[in-house]
Amino acid sequence: MSLRGKVAYVAGQGAWLRIAQDLIQSGAHVALADLQAGASQLRRDRDGHEYFEGDLTEEGFVQKTIADWERTHGRLDYLVNTTACSCSPRSSCLRDGSRGPGIAS
Repeated sequence: MSLRGKVAYVAGQGAWLRIAQDLIQSGAHVALADLQAGASQLRRDRDGHEYFEGDLTEEGFVQKTIADWERTHGRLDYLVNTTACSCSPRSSCLRDGSRGPGIAS
């Protein structure tokens, strides 16, 4: 399937890099976002792909990078979120502070 000219934002963990590579091979312009610098080779390459390194648990980072990417391309066709929720004493999984169903405190 051709995704030529489509615009995607992939927030990462797990299979995110493989998903991004598949999107790129299908013709999409892809932004990757993750805390790890594993895909830094995508930093603003000549084909219009970009890598944003930052903390995906920080709402401001996510909002800004999605808005920047959307502004660059005039739209956002796909948003892929492969991040996992990891509950710890320092953070809660849900905005209301609960840990969600089936997650022990």
